[in-house]
Amino acid sequence: GLYAFLSQIIKNKHTWIIRKLWQVHLVIAVAVMLLDLTNVVAHERILTPWFLILIAGSILVSLVIVTRAAFQGYFEARVFGIGFTALAGFGLWDILSEFNLMPANYGTFHWGMLVFVLSLFYILERRYAEANKSLEIYSRKLELSNIKLEEYSNTLEHRVAVRTKSLDEKNRELENTLAKLKDTQTQLVQTEKMASLGNLVAGVAHEINNPIGAVNSAADVVGRCIKKLNDVVSSSKSIEDVRGSPNYQKAFSLLGENKNVIVTAGERIAKIVRSLRRFSRLDEAEVQEADVHEGIDSTLTLVHHELKNKIEVIREYGVIPRIKCYPNQLNQVFMNLIVNAAHAIEGKGHIRVKTFADRKNLTIEISDTGKGIPPEDLKRIFDPGFTTKGVGVGTGLGLAISYRIVKDHNGKLEVESEVGKGTKLRIVLPIDGMEQIKN
Repeated sequence: GLYAFLSQIIKNKHTWIIRKLWQVHLVIAVAVMLLDLTNVVAHERILTPWFLILIAGSILVSLVIVTRAAFQGYFEARVFGIGFTALAGFGLWDILSEFNLMPANYGTFHWGMLVFVLSLFYILERRYAEANKSLEIYSRKLELSNIKLEEYSNTLEHRVAVRTKSLDEKNRELENTLAKLKDTQTQLVQTEKMASLGNLVAGVAHEINNPIGAVNSAADVVGRCIKKLNDVVSSSKSIEDVRGSPNYQKAFSLLGENKNVIVTAGERIAKIVRSLRRFSRLDEAEVQEADVHEGIDSTLTLVHHELKNKIEVIREYGVIPRIKCYPNQLNQVFMNLIVNAAHAIEGKGHIRVKTFADRKNLTIEISDTGKGIPPEDLKRIFDPGFTTKGVGVGTGLGLAISYRIVKDHNGKLEVESEVGKGTKLRIVLPIDGMEQIKN
């Protein structure tokens, strides 16, 4: 215990020696006790001299360490040294008296013990006072820290309030900006729709104009045939003369031919009207179950004026299920992609429309043999306002709107292109995910 106390007072490079001393004392004490208990040693006085020598040596070593520490400025080491020197001096007196080297004086050791205990008490009291002082200092620091923390808390609350007010103002500004952006987006979408509608109307008018021209021509022929028939009937005396007249036979043949022309023109007009109705789906504003092939065919009919005489359309339709969708929106996507493919082809070429499906997805691929898209433009083709058609030709909104429509259907619109070889656009629509479409 004495050595443990000493190691707490003196903490320098010699502390390990003090630890070794009490370990050696402990080992020897156990050994002496075992030897005594087993009667290996006949008389205890044989061991006592050696044990006393060890104690004396330890005391001397400790005194040297304490003295060095005292000269190094350890105040407590000085106090301990005084008490320990008194204890060691009187202890050594008793040890030397055992060897008859000093006169026996059994009262001095108790005074040495008293001085040593008083020195220990003084050191403990000093340590206690220092601990109290440190605790008071720490308590004052803690109190100051609490005051500063409270002030910082108040400052922080003020800052948070100011920051919250600023964020609220910015949120309102962002909401206003978002509302303006939505209005702008709506206007852009309407602009693209009107542009598409203008092109569609122009194409439909052109497609209808041909059969109407045929009907008008047939009506003129019918009028002339009727006049000839009247002339034949007026100049003939009997029904046989009418039937035998060459003019009658020619007029009758022309009327038959005109009937076929009028029927064909009517069927053509009816087909365009049906395609226009299917394309627009004016009676289907909600999610409907639709046939994708029907929508593609209707779109191809309406954009025929963009394709005829130069572009061949190859249909590779697979077995696909009917899906729930916004048919008019998908038809707008088909029209945008097919018209873009037609505009990309310089001269003659072909557009391939391929459909297939698996358990999860329905895929529509529209590829062309056009000029292709440069790699640096591929990442921008779905950006609103970006176009490769040149100023005044395209609005740059067709693919952006198509991308948004496909995304609203929980699908993907992908593109592959190589300059000089053509472009392929792939629409991937989830079959089971159509029920989750929101208005």
